Amino acid sequence: MPKVHISSGAIVYTREQGKFSVLVMHRQKTDSWHLPKGTQEPGEDLPATARREVREETGLEIALGPYLGKLHSVIHRDGQVIPKETHYFLAQPIGGNLIDHDREHDTVAFVAYDQAQRHLERFSLHEREGEILKMAFDKLPVEE
Repeated sequence: MPKVHISSGAIVYTREQGKFSVLVMHRQKTDSWHLPKGTQEPGEDLPATARREVREETGLEIALGPYLGKLHSVIHRDGQVIPKETHYFLAQPIGGNLIDHDREHDTVAFVAYDQAQRHLERFSLHEREGEILKMAFDKLPVEE
């Protein structure tokens, strides 16, 4: 059985006037929406992977909040089915600039929570990221 592919990422949010916005990314090539995440490197712990991947994909530096959980999926590569675990943290931006996002994604933006939920439920390719976003919403602080 192939080794489990481990990824880590974050639900990056902001709050203005009591309304939450979530950072999402769109890939035009596949018309799919994603949360920032990526593959764990050797010797790297899950929080370090999440911070690095968010920085690489979005251009933002983040402060990690609580661990939210993981999603299970599979990757199809070279005729093999590889099990995948993607771990997620709640996070807030503390620096950087979205202009510096990678070119793998055509759009990287904060959108209203409801809009992010619709995008992730309808247009995620591999993982059920709408589920982890629902879990995150339950952990968002009532007041800041």
